Amino acid sequence: MIPKDQGAVALWPAGMAREYSFAPTQSLDPARRLLRAPVLEDGELEIDGKPVDADPSSRAAQVRLALEEGAGPKDLASHGVGWVLVEEPDRNGRPSGFASATPVFRGDYLALYRVQNPVIVAGASSADRAIMIVVHVAWLAVLVLACLVAGSRTPPRVSIRSLA
Repeated sequence: MIPKDQGAVALWPAGMAREYSFAPTQSLDPARRLLRAPVLEDGELEIDGKPVDADPSSRAAQVRLALEEGAGPKDLASHGVGWVLVEEPDRNGRPSGFASATPVFRGDYLALYRVQNPVIVAGASSADRAIMIVVHVAWLAVLVLACLVAGSRTPPRVSIRSLA
């Protein structure tokens, strides 16, 4: 339903940790692992209600702020958002900028809104990925070779005569 090339997915409520009504404990949001499209999670960690390790300049943080301030579909499209996934809409509501929007999907635990004409933000190209794979394989080969060389050296033999 959500293709990988029609914009990123913004989550509502924002954040990585989720408390689902059907789960006994808090868990990480599974959207990033289940969807092919990029999922915008800002990676902000909260300890005692205070954000730690937050990067306000990241695209995900900007989208989170826009949603919290009531941005509508046009504003989110300029950030490359093509979808807004609302988790447990009966409990969490929906972003105020989507008050009059109709979801393209609505279930018991999810509602999905389409954002028209998102600015597509290019990710790493196939060539970039291939270069990084080659660099990592070379790094691994050097590491293995260094371990083999270090393991093949025999410690110098010490004889009793040389100690006397």
